[in-house]
Amino acid sequence: MWYQAYTQLIDFISKHEEIKICENTVRIPQEHRAQFYELFDNVRKTFMTERLSGMLGEAKLLSENYVKLEDEVVNLLKTKKVSMSVFPTMKRSETIRGTLLYISLASSSTSLGCNPFFT
Repeated sequence: MWYQAYTQLIDFISKHEEIKICENTVRIPQEHRAQFYELFDNVRKTFMTERLSGMLGEAKLLSENYVKLEDEVVNLLKTKKVSMSVFPTMKRSETIRGTLLYISLASSSTSLGCNPFFT
């Protein structure tokens, strides 16, 4: 099911040559952005549901426990909040969505019209 969603995304990209996804550039014109991200989010959702469903449950439990621990630390230290960088090696301009998109499209055998990196 996730691969069908992925194929729909790749087909959409290939029909709109003005969409460019290269090693250092992602350009999605405004008129295609909503449909592109709808397709992309569907790929991400179906992939994670099919391939990582066990890990999703563990991640939810981890998240819940983190929130509890954070509250406890805030109360013990009598501070307003605890903050920490989730991705300390990522630049502020990078996003999870962009990273997943880059990884998924970089592994595609479909040419995206940018450079040999994606062919």
